[in-house]
Amino acid sequence: MSGSSLERLDAQLFLAFCSILATKPEAIESLLAKIIPLSKLGQLRFNQPSNLLRMNLERIAQYAQQITTQELESQSLNTAELSDDVEDLLLWTTHEYSVQLPDEEDAVKTAAALEADYAQRSKSIGYTSCETYASFVMAKIIQLSRYTSDLEQYDFLARTVQGNESFLAWYHGIFAPYNNFKRSYGVILGDTAAFDFLSRQSYSDKLDFFIKPYTAAVEKNHIAFNPPKIFSEVLLPVALYYGGDLSPLLEWVYTERKHPSWLSRLSTFQSTTESILKFTDYQGQGLSDESIAGFVSNYIALVYYFALYGESSVSSVDVSRAYDMIDNSVTVLIELLDVTSSGGTLLSEDVDLDNLPEYHSFTDFVSSHANPLKSLFRSDTKRCLAFLKNAIATCCQVFPVNGLTVSKYLKLSQTGSTDQESVKKEVLRVLAHLESSNYEKLLHSVKLISSSFIKGDKSLEGELDHIIFERLLGVGLFANATEFYQNTPSLSVNQAFDVLLKKFKYEFDEATNLDERTGHLNQAHECVNLLSTLGSSENLDEASRTQIVKLKHLLKAISSLKNFKLSLDGRGSAKPSEVLTKITRTEDDEQFTPFSIVSHVLEQNPKSYHAFEKLYRIVNDLAIYLGIDVSHVPFARIQSACIESALIDNNFTFAYKHSKMLFDQHAADNNFSINEYWLTFYQTAKYIAPEWFNDEDILVEKKKLDVYLKQRELLFLTLKLTKPSSSTTDNSRLILTQLKQKEREIDSVFDHLGSYSESNTQMQTEPSVLQIPENAGRLLNEASKTASKTTSHASDKLSNLFVSGLGWAIGANRRDLNT
Repeated sequence: MSGSSLERLDAQLFLAFCSILATKPEAIESLLAKIIPLSKLGQLRFNQPSNLLRMNLERIAQYAQQITTQELESQSLNTAELSDDVEDLLLWTTHEYSVQLPDEEDAVKTAAALEADYAQRSKSIGYTSCETYASFVMAKIIQLSRYTSDLEQYDFLARTVQGNESFLAWYHGIFAPYNNFKRSYGVILGDTAAFDFLSRQSYSDKLDFFIKPYTAAVEKNHIAFNPPKIFSEVLLPVALYYGGDLSPLLEWVYTERKHPSWLSRLSTFQSTTESILKFTDYQGQGLSDESIAGFVSNYIALVYYFALYGESSVSSVDVSRAYDMIDNSVTVLIELLDVTSSGGTLLSEDVDLDNLPEYHSFTDFVSSHANPLKSLFRSDTKRCLAFLKNAIATCCQVFPVNGLTVSKYLKLSQTGSTDQESVKKEVLRVLAHLESSNYEKLLHSVKLISSSFIKGDKSLEGELDHIIFERLLGVGLFANATEFYQNTPSLSVNQAFDVLLKKFKYEFDEATNLDERTGHLNQAHECVNLLSTLGSSENLDEASRTQIVKLKHLLKAISSLKNFKLSLDGRGSAKPSEVLTKITRTEDDEQFTPFSIVSHVLEQNPKSYHAFEKLYRIVNDLAIYLGIDVSHVPFARIQSACIESALIDNNFTFAYKHSKMLFDQHAADNNFSINEYWLTFYQTAKYIAPEWFNDEDILVEKKKLDVYLKQRELLFLTLKLTKPSSSTTDNSRLILTQLKQKEREIDSVFDHLGSYSESNTQMQTEPSVLQIPENAGRLLNEASKTASKTTSHASDKLSNLFVSGLGWAIGANRRDLNT
């Protein structure tokens, strides 16, 4: 059979099938079972799968997958065989279903016209490729969308398609976004049929379907403006389906609109930008760098627009919060874009930040080609992000403590290397709030300022390190200052010494008491402790080492003085500075000024003479501070002053004991001169106890005798051991007079004791009372043994001593004494 005969038979079968489908749809299953095998051969013009699928979408839908399934082994038939099979099927169909067919001459024309009509109908709903099941399902969904706004009910149908990338792209880029929008914003769509969206062909038309009603609802305050949600669920999938062009979305989202606050505005565009960068499609693919560059650039521009044009209308608290928010966002953007650039300077020094153009809206600011700041957001995206990160991270840390804004940062980034004073000012403003709780945070802030503006200026870096060290000491963070010094090579040991010495002097002068455990004096001690650490450095000059030793001894003396009551002005407790003034003044007659402090201590502390060794150490430490040779510090003088203080305190025993110690020192040290202490011995010899007055008690008389004998001993030793000098003659006359008086007093006591009746009291002179120390000499011993004799007899014995041994002291001879 010829090909033309096959075409006519094919046309008649096609017409018969269409007729049965229209009039007896229940019979379609048995008929399709016979037609589908022939159609899959691909040798028939009219009864091919694409035409079968176009006949009636609703009736044919359940067989679509069967129609489109390709047989693994499909054998072609020759024309004769195929014609026979078609003719047999046609005869069976007409007989089985009583179908009236046109004659063979009209069948081909009629079938061709019907085929064209089906094709046109399919095209009207976007169904043009009919070779696959996927294309059929797509057409079916589009057809159904004419009658409903809810496509989710057909999601099951879409999911029956497997392995067709084109359909999957359509499903995730068109079908799913519509469902997401309907689910979230269905109220603003109303009953609009889904076909209105699916039938739109262009990208812009597709976007308008969502954007226009959404924008209208936002303007009417029916919904909140929340780009991240509609972007990730609706708009970005559609954009990616059409190639990833985000420019229409960029224009729409940055359209000027009202925002509750600057914080809200920044937060909205921060989250929008982040959602775009984080977005991935159903295959895990994100948008290209080229696609997202506009959004990133606009967000950066918005940050600068806020910093330069919006901050003035925002409270400082909100500025700080905005900086934190921006810093977090930029960090995320840098990670998402894998930015590794350090962010060099982007702003030319020619830009006058104090006289920027006026921009009445962000749109004007970001779109102006004449904007002098455009290099901050229109340069390479990664460089812009890196620079913004440096700026915002610095301001984020520093603004709360010194008010460093992005605007100030930009100015310093232009002139930091030349305007060193401005950089120092910012650092000082940061360090003005320094304390132990924020030490690390503020030092980090200073490092941010340094790294941002110094630009390798070693001299300025050294100055800032000096400022930091000085400030750490200023607030008493000595441990941190020590750590900082040890980790800062630019800070020399001599520089550190000068700063510490200055700090020490301030704290020492400000101290209000002598207790080093608290207050300013404690700070002064901390300074010296750190100075001692510096002293171990071989680079410290010798003069500074000596100064450290002196300061340590000064503080040691002050620490010892705190145990005594001491006032140097008569109004209150002594201050360290007053002690220092007292020992360094030169207008007093006292040449050895440290001794003046001891005099005040003894005067104001009646029992302090017992601590004569501690007093000596105080004088010794003060002498070292003053640079006086310690070998010249007279311990004897301290002892002499303590003797006098003991006499005032009515403690003759102490005075006598330590007077004898002075004589012992004279005996042991040939260089020790006893001459200058004659007055101490003289005063000890004149001591009179208060209880001696108007008291005739025998015990008191015994005590008096014991004291008198010791006083006479001291007077003898003074006369005997004093060496001749230009001033000793007058002194010796006084001592001699006192010695005579003491003899009379001794005789008087003996007479008094002898006058007692033996019946009332028996005088027993105890050995300890009458014993005369051996070192008083032979004559003194003789005088004691004959103490009961007359005063004139005792005086003769003394006269012999003076003339024979000490006549030089008074320029006398025997005759002079007897007259």
